[in-house]
Amino acid sequence: MRAYWISFKIGDATVRSSTAARRQQAVQQVIDDISKDCWTETTCFAIFRSDLSLKAIAIKLKAAINVQHDVFVIRTVEAPYAIVCGKNPSNQILGLIKYIELI
Repeated sequence: MRAYWISFKIGDATVRSSTAARRQQAVQQVIDDISKDCWTETTCFAIFRSDLSLKAIAIKLKAAINVQHDVFVIRTVEAPYAIVCGKNPSNQILGLIKYIELI
């Protein structure tokens, strides 16, 4: 089981009846479904353990958001591997984290 952290931002827009609250709930549901050991004491940030790979988790999270309005970055705690997905107009994160992948 590996440890991961995720930070995310859900946009305010309602898209095809998917409200920001519904998408935020969907992200939390993905985390709840894949992990029973989870720390969520701060807003829009969680640390958890899962048997799934980083890529498999990112694919599940991507399905929970609207990539035109929302964004998340997820990283393994133990290794230099991270993924960013969604609305990321500045791409500044690509210069800050050299080992990040876009999906």
